[in-house]
Amino acid sequence: MTARATRSGPFRSVVALVGGFAIYTFLLMLLVLVLTVAVTAMPSTSIALNLIGTLLTTMLAAAAGGYAAAALAPDRRYGHAVVLAAMIVLSSVNAIRHPPAGPPPWFPYVLAAIGVLGAIGGGLLFRPRSPVTPAR
Repeated sequence: MTARATRSGPFRSVVALVGGFAIYTFLLMLLVLVLTVAVTAMPSTSIALNLIGTLLTTMLAAAAGGYAAAALAPDRRYGHAVVLAAMIVLSSVNAIRHPPAGPPPWFPYVLAAIGVLGAIGGGLLFRPRSPVTPAR
């Protein structure tokens, strides 16, 4: 394999970032749905527990997205995880500028920060496989 064949081209970078963000978004929607059903089933659940659950689901979804972005472009895995983290921050701008009613006003900022930490952490967790050398 030549050096050129192992480098990520622009198409591979786009696929890694779109794939990582898609996994983040899908998993976040799925986990929030599960969290909503769980909170609805237990009416005595406190608001603090709901906020903590939201933070954990965001962290898990962002870590999965960062891991996927790093796996799809393994030769520049950290860079792709950082760009995914920036995409997560950009997707949080609307919630930061117009906070929803209910959670405290600082909550969207913390969600964005947790998303950044999760995406970068997920990228750091990815370890590419070492090439297999044939036995002689």
